[in-house]
Amino acid sequence: MGFALTHHLGWRSGYLAIGIVQALLTIALFASLPLWHERHTATAPTSASGQLRGLPGLPQALIAFLAYCAIEGTAGIWAASYLVASRGVHLATAARAAALFYIGITVGRFIAGVVADHIGDRALIWSGIGVLATGGALLLFPLPSHVAMMALLLIGVGCAPIYPTIIHQVPTDFGAANSQAVIGIEMASAYVAPPSPRQSLAGWPAGRASASTPFTCWC
Repeated sequence: MGFALTHHLGWRSGYLAIGIVQALLTIALFASLPLWHERHTATAPTSASGQLRGLPGLPQALIAFLAYCAIEGTAGIWAASYLVASRGVHLATAARAAALFYIGITVGRFIAGVVADHIGDRALIWSGIGVLATGGALLLFPLPSHVAMMALLLIGVGCAPIYPTIIHQVPTDFGAANSQAVIGIEMASAYVAPPSPRQSLAGWPAGRASASTPFTCWC
C-alpha cells in the first residue's frame, strides 16, 4: 500500500495488489489440504471448556493475546498518521516509514527463531517486552523524526516473539492434554474485540488531544 501511494497509483491499486496476494495465499492453502490428510498422528484428548476455566494463568494469557493484537493493530494503523501529525514527517516518507513496524516483526521473529532454544520461552517473552517498552519510550520524547521511525522498528522487533512464544509455551504452562483447547481459546481471545472498535478507541483520544496519544496509551 505504501508503494502504491508513494508512486501515485492510488488506494485502489494498493488494495487490488493486497487482494491478489491474499487470493494466491488462499489458493496455496487449499492446494496443500491433501498434505494434511496424509499426516496420521494420534491426538490426545482435550479438556472441555468448562474444565479449562480453573487453569491457573489462563485468564492472564487471554488478556495478553488481546493486548498484543491491540498494540499491533494500533501501531499498524496509526503509525503514519502519528509521524505526519506529531513529527511533521512528509506524507510519502511517513507511508514508507510505517512499514518499519512490520519489518521489525519479520526480522524479530527470524531472530527469535534462532535464539529460542538457547534462552528459553520466558526469557524470550521478557526480552521482547523490554525492546517493545524501549521503542514505546522513545516515542514519548520530542526527539528527531528519524528516532521515531527507529522506535517503530524497535516496537515491531519487541512484538515479534510475544505472540508465537506464548503459544509455544502452552504445553509447559497448561499441560499437553490441554494444549489444543487452550490454544483455540487463546486464538479466539486474540480477536474477541473486532479491529475497528479497537482502533476507534485509539483514534478518539487522538482527536481530542494529539496524534501521539494512541502510542502513549498502549506503551
